[in-house]
Amino acid sequence: MTTSNCINSIGLILDILAGIILFFFGPPQPSFEEGVALGLEDATVLRNGMTVAQHNEQIRSRRANFLSISRIALVILILGFVLQLIALWI
Repeated sequence: MTTSNCINSIGLILDILAGIILFFFGPPQPSFEEGVALGLEDATVLRNGMTVAQHNEQIRSRRANFLSISRIALVILILGFVLQLIALWI
């Protein structure tokens, strides 16, 4: 296998991996709306034992996690395409 074919194959594998990651973590993302109802304050305890403030913090954490993973996947996708372009010109 030539160097060009190896680089092209690595690029394709990265693109497939990024596509799978983006399928689960890319847009459209789940709703990250904060709050649970009108009139509830941060100290209000919900049915699951968490307060509204804890619920909001959990939603913010999930939002940040989804954003980070989707950005990493986009970088991997671009890297895969760059490797394929490099392999084309070698």
